[in-house]
Amino acid sequence: MATIREVEGAILRMTEDEFKAFEPKMGPAGFGREYYITQFAAEAMPERRFCRALGLKTEDEKRTEAVLDTAKATVDVAHAAKASSEAANQSVEIARESMALAEKTLKEVKKYTAAAWIAALVALASLIVSISR
Repeated sequence: MATIREVEGAILRMTEDEFKAFEPKMGPAGFGREYYITQFAAEAMPERRFCRALGLKTEDEKRTEAVLDTAKATVDVAHAAKASSEAANQSVEIARESMALAEKTLKEVKKYTAAAWIAALVALASLIVSISR
């Protein structure tokens, strides 16, 4: 149900012209603003009628809107989760490719390290031969 504050505020904020246009929507004209506020508070007139005449939402409409907003937010969260999962999968693939490249680089380093040791040993042997002459 719309709150008494909402209804009271809407009725009291109306200009005289707006109030004159409001009264026929609620029944016979000629009653004061307080009458309609009292009628709403006493639940003597249906909430929907007041809400339509005042441009307010009923409590059912507010709840429905809240449920729809929650559903939209849930869809947004699901899309974000999917995007996050896809990004994580891409990160895993990049990590695998990086690991493969690191292994290849390590093999190359080992190959060149072995060649460097062989070259160093050949140089040492040459040095020993030249010293012993």
